[in-house]
Amino acid sequence: MVDSPNASTPLHLYPRHGLHPFPRGPPMSSSPSGAQHRIIYNAILDRIRSGQYTQDSKLPTEREFIKEFKVSRITIVRALNDLSKDNFVWRKQGSGTYVSPATRSAASIGVMIPGLLHHDSDSIFPQVLQHLIRQAAALGWQVLPGHPDLPGEQSHSIAGCGPVEVARRLMANGVGGVIMVPYAVGGQGDSFNHNVLSELASRHIPVVLMDRDIVESPARSRLDLVCMDQGHAGYELGRHLLAQGCRRFVFVSQLIRLPTPRLRLAGLRHALQEQRLNLPDDRVLQAPPDDRKLGMAILKRWRADAVVCDNDLNAALVMRSLQSLGAKIPRQIKIAGFDNAPVAKVLAVPLTTVAQPAAGLAAKALFTLRDRMTDQTLPPCTVLLQGRLIIRKSTG
Repeated sequence: MVDSPNASTPLHLYPRHGLHPFPRGPPMSSSPSGAQHRIIYNAILDRIRSGQYTQDSKLPTEREFIKEFKVSRITIVRALNDLSKDNFVWRKQGSGTYVSPATRSAASIGVMIPGLLHHDSDSIFPQVLQHLIRQAAALGWQVLPGHPDLPGEQSHSIAGCGPVEVARRLMANGVGGVIMVPYAVGGQGDSFNHNVLSELASRHIPVVLMDRDIVESPARSRLDLVCMDQGHAGYELGRHLLAQGCRRFVFVSQLIRLPTPRLRLAGLRHALQEQRLNLPDDRVLQAPPDDRKLGMAILKRWRADAVVCDNDLNAALVMRSLQSLGAKIPRQIKIAGFDNAPVAKVLAVPLTTVAQPAAGLAAKALFTLRDRMTDQTLPPCTVLLQGRLIIRKSTG
């Protein structure tokens, strides 16, 4: 770990009214003069807002900027003058250029989503982050997202993306609170969660958890939690499939030990138990969802008429495997997932799913954090949001 909170890769600071990080100083030689000074303006502003250039600190000299960006002095001067006009820096003749105290947001919050840089388009978290940025702007807040690595992503790691390093940089940038999606419970995730939360607690920075807790359900930590009611989502999906006449269910997950799949499975089982049906453990299948053997077991061994997968991407892969074996969906077998990922709409047989309330998760997390920042003595709360069942052709 790097001890200095400002070392390595700086955080991206998202502006109050935008969704993209500031440019990072690409080569300037091919840009027109007007574009050059604006790119330099944004590159320097990015460094100020990320904490690389701290308040009241002196910026590099004009000569140093000229050497770095490989542009003329007039372009550098123009960029610095514009930063001064916008009150991001102040200039003292004969002394240099300094970061203005006013550059710090009146309120800024951190958002820590492990593996965010590597999440694909079918993950709910990029959508939630966009909603957080938009809704925080309405509160006059700026959002500093952190991108800590997931275990096993070392081959994709970006320097300085260890969980404690990200937490330290957030603290160095003066965040008033943090919204955090914790690492999965168990193994290395437990130590990551503990270390990050210990760092934040040492500076009395309040934390609101999103999507899952840091302990196994039904236990609860002493932290606020905002998430979809996963059990209710599984229950509603089960009731829908029962109403379609399904009686022989299987549940497919690659990681059934994780809290979210387990809660979704528990809700499904509850719906079946109301109809005096059972979903035994040997029909909870943990395997790669596109495994041909898995498809064979679903069709031949269990003669299932309903497959529920722990998320839409896995459901899409199971659907493809079953179709390759000649299964007719939904006439012969019905299939459903969770999250309303983009893939659910574009399959040959569009997928029934339970949509995550991304906008609602963002809003409730922000309001919960605001209350926690106002009074840290409040008892911890759990905010459960209902998902929305979206019925498509995969269940008839």
